[in-house]
Amino acid sequence: MTRDQCHSLNDGIDLIDLIQALWHQRLLIALFTAGSTLAALGYSYSVTPTYSSQAEITPAPINSFGTLAGGLNSQCPIQGESVLSSVVRLASDTFDVLITNLNSQIVRRDFDAVNSAYRQVAFQASRGKTAAPVLLIATGTEPQLAKAFIDAYLAYVTVATVYR
Repeated sequence: MTRDQCHSLNDGIDLIDLIQALWHQRLLIALFTAGSTLAALGYSYSVTPTYSSQAEITPAPINSFGTLAGGLNSQCPIQGESVLSSVVRLASDTFDVLITNLNSQIVRRDFDAVNSAYRQVAFQASRGKTAAPVLLIATGTEPQLAKAFIDAYLAYVTVATVYR
């Protein structure tokens, strides 16, 4: 039986033939590997690294509204609404305004006017499928700048939400 007859009988891969074929193309394989490596290195050195920082905010749990409810007890709630229901509605509305302000281009413009170091930081606030939690993501070219932005912007927007 010849080698070709054996090969057609078992339809397997002949490792010796494969190794010989690769060896004959060794220069092409080496050039392709070197070219790919150089392209990857060139790309990695030419791209500016970006860093992201993220935070998650959620509304306070309902059992933490006792102090607020006590403070509002002297005020009249909406007709037929309990004080606790009024407090929960107020907290929910305030949280919604906070999220709206976080995404506001006007608030961001005002923040950037006061904090010019953060102008290059990209920011996104997004809600999940449910109303809470809200994910805040800041992306910049310096790792500490992205984190500092979230802290400063959240503080700024919180004050703007309370006092506007």
